[in-house]
Amino acid sequence: SKTRRNVIRHLIKSGSSQTYTQPDTSKNTMKVEISLFATKLKNVAGFGKGTSDPYAIVTLGENNLGKTEAYKNSLNPMWITRFVTEYTKELELTLSVDIFDEVSKGKDKPMGSATFELGDVFQSSGHIKAAALKPSGELYVRVQELAPFDRGSINLQIRGIQLANVEMFSKSDPFYEIQTVRSLPNGSQFWQPIYRSETVKNNLQPKWNECQLSIESLCAGNHERPLQIQVFDWEKSGKHKSIGMMRTNIKLLLSACLTNGVLRLVQEGRFYGTLMCTKAEVVGEGLDPSKPPPRFKTINGVRNFNPQYSEWQKQFGSGAGGGGATSAPPAPRPQQTFSYNPPR
Repeated sequence: SKTRRNVIRHLIKSGSSQTYTQPDTSKNTMKVEISLFATKLKNVAGFGKGTSDPYAIVTLGENNLGKTEAYKNSLNPMWITRFVTEYTKELELTLSVDIFDEVSKGKDKPMGSATFELGDVFQSSGHIKAAALKPSGELYVRVQELAPFDRGSINLQIRGIQLANVEMFSKSDPFYEIQTVRSLPNGSQFWQPIYRSETVKNNLQPKWNECQLSIESLCAGNHERPLQIQVFDWEKSGKHKSIGMMRTNIKLLLSACLTNGVLRLVQEGRFYGTLMCTKAEVVGEGLDPSKPPPRFKTINGVRNFNPQYSEWQKQFGSGAGGGGATSAPPAPRPQQTFSYNPPR
């Protein structure tokens, strides 16, 4: 439509990557998170100009949801940017995705486009659906329903210790990804990156910046759901070299930070160095109206009565006024903080 074309031109010109949240207009409306990735795109960079830097512009109906980051030098982009919006089951909304190659000097080049009915994606196996792109490639869109309460986030800081050097004539330039397992429509599984750190140049003992990650995106509130941390050596060509990986979860990360534990990086049976979680804190976690918290809770090795249990009973239990779960919005839980203090 004309409106969609105007939105795309505005985003290309402005470089905006913000997400859009449509207001709730129905009792049957749910909040959803949209993520996407593509495979086997055509390289449109041109002769002698390397590999395309694809990004995607996403619209839902006539509403601009935003723009992903540009994935440098790759025809198989796994975009980190996610879009949170409202979805009403009774409405048929078309999700449109337009992919472009980001050009530093000149006009960005189209790399393909596709449309999806949001309801069809949501009802598909794994809540994920693929569409063929012209002239080549395939685009995948995933729609995840978000909880009606805030699951909070984790503030995390990681450092590397004596990482293996996978460069020939200099030191590696490490960055890492935190990945969660997803299922494709055919039943196969893959690791989808939820977070990608900055690159620390020429350093085998990197201390990456602190990050804040959505618990919902990482594990849908299940702190024991498997996660994978994979470290790479950044390459300008986009063909980043792996420096090992390890499996973990939110619960283990909190424990490793509390006990100063190290996380071993391995690949094909070889040891590639260690990671240390120097900070981990769960913040902003609300109360689940459908599930009471445990009556007792152990923090820093001490078992005490959990005050959130009383709070849940007050708001959502049998003694809550007005039917319990609808009497008041969830109250945030106290912040849990586990910080590592390195020896001086």
